[in-house]
Amino acid sequence: MDASLDIWLFPTKSYKNETCIWFALNHVKGSQQLGLKFTKVFLSYGHTTEIIMRESAFREKRLNAEI
Repeated sequence: MDASLDIWLFPTKSYKNETCIWFALNHVKGSQQLGLKFTKVFLSYGHTTEIIMRESAFREKRLNAEI
């Protein structure tokens, strides 16, 4: 993370977990629940990715990164 360059990253899980994914806050445009434990993440430039995580948990991590 670099505040001077306005680069803010947040993880989906503990950074020690090998399935952790890091997202750049300014590239996350939204999220959508796909199932109980699945979330579709909308990114810049029309890209999307699906992660194994509740949408509410993803949203909370994103909101915490914005603070």
